[in-house]
Amino acid sequence: MNTTEKRIQTNLAKYGVDNVSKLKSVQDKRYATFESKKTVLIYYHEPRVNVITADDMEVYMLDKTVADNWLDMYHPMKAPRGNVLSLGLVKNNTIYAIMTFKKSRNKAYSAELSRLAMLPTWNVINGYDKLSHYASEFGVYSVIAYVNTSFENIQDYESIGMKFVRAMQPTKWWIRNEKMMSDASRRQRKIKQEDMTSNGYLPVYDCGQRVYVFE
Repeated sequence: MNTTEKRIQTNLAKYGVDNVSKLKSVQDKRYATFESKKTVLIYYHEPRVNVITADDMEVYMLDKTVADNWLDMYHPMKAPRGNVLSLGLVKNNTIYAIMTFKKSRNKAYSAELSRLAMLPTWNVINGYDKLSHYASEFGVYSVIAYVNTSFENIQDYESIGMKFVRAMQPTKWWIRNEKMMSDASRRQRKIKQEDMTSNGYLPVYDCGQRVYVFE
């Protein structure tokens, strides 16, 4: 009997398995070690300590450049591609909240709610309700949204009556200080993972997406 066979026999006699890695206690320990070392991407939102009401605000159909610049400045995921309708709540030339739409990737819906955001530190009472009401007047009636829970507040989407449909698995991102790139963007740009690492980027996973719909 060789050394390997002896070890198997010993493990079977002592633990009831031919390899100690199959033991639940060992698997649990390895899982706990993995969880403790795993990094998760979570964006910190400043508390909405300032309060204002949407009642005396105007709803503007924003120029795409204006909306994109605002989102690039204030939204953690920046401006998305393909927006076809951008609505903003404005008072004294300040945009306090934005709601943007693009063509839905799912043919069952007329539009995709691509961004929903308030000016940092501001809570606009009834703001999203007012924007969604105006969106319906523009013919936006059947909407789907893919909400990344690492960056966005699902309560904002639920506050306008959107219903949760399903959850989607986490995806990989690359971060370096304040810079961030999705792994999908990395692949589109044909950048090797080794090059990302050598340039100081670290891979992390987000908390996944949740799909919401309004019908």
